[in-house]
Amino acid sequence: MSTESIEFIRKLVKELDRRHEPPDEFYAPDCQVYLMGNPPIPYREYKDLSKSFFAAFPDLVHGIDELIADGDNVLLRMTVRATHKGEFMGVPATGKPVKYSGMVLWRVANGKVTEFYSVFDQLALLGATGVVELPKG
Repeated sequence: MSTESIEFIRKLVKELDRRHEPPDEFYAPDCQVYLMGNPPIPYREYKDLSKSFFAAFPDLVHGIDELIADGDNVLLRMTVRATHKGEFMGVPATGKPVKYSGMVLWRVANGKVTEFYSVFDQLALLGATGVVELPKG
């Protein structure tokens, strides 16, 4: 199952980057999403949140650095690249490039994502967009 799960996630990420919205056919209807230590949210709520994110970064690409599987769990280590082309957290588009790293742990059962946990370098994202000012040097 590990090789199948890795290929499933590789296809999911490719579709996510192509469509710039989560592809419904990859997710179980009751999928739970865990974002950076927040309480879990239903997949539909996550999909709504992602619309504004992709509007701010319409050319976003998830670079797959590594995929590791253990049974039905797949860990994705990634480098995300995008351009700040729309409002993000109250900051108008800057046109600046954005690059940050992150990891997602996906749980796949019966050919669908049933839950996933996402962590990423929030400071790099917030600094690149001007939401926060990073120290020089």
